[in-house]
Amino acid sequence: MKKKTFQEKKAEQKKVAEELQIPESFVIHMMDSLYVLVKGQVLFALRMGMKSLITEILEHDHQTGFYLMQATLTREDGGIFVAHATGCGSRMTDGHRMSHAETRAQGRAIRAAYPLHYVSQEEYDLTNEMLNKNPAKDP
Repeated sequence: MKKKTFQEKKAEQKKVAEELQIPESFVIHMMDSLYVLVKGQVLFALRMGMKSLITEILEHDHQTGFYLMQATLTREDGGIFVAHATGCGSRMTDGHRMSHAETRAQGRAIRAAYPLHYVSQEEYDLTNEMLNKNPAKDP
């Protein structure tokens, strides 16, 4: 598969940003894939009629730094969508783990409620996928 040029990536970012009516800076290329930041997904959901997006901590283990977050999205039509996500990892600070779990849960709730076909960058587990992978050894 041919690697995309910088110009091709920028054109693709611009097209998606225009489609979703969000700033182009909220659409990124990483590891040859296209991602929409959760803040871009929130703007999209607001334009689609999101009434509220509430997050809460369901579980937190102080020793391991594990977080389980829940996001509840309510649409104007009364539809309710609930999503969960975890945050853990030794390379992150405690506050970062909580924030990571929260944004992942928000993105999941938004994608469940609306026709958004782009994964958030926050779903990409940088700790496991990028920091621990050795391209020379791993295919």
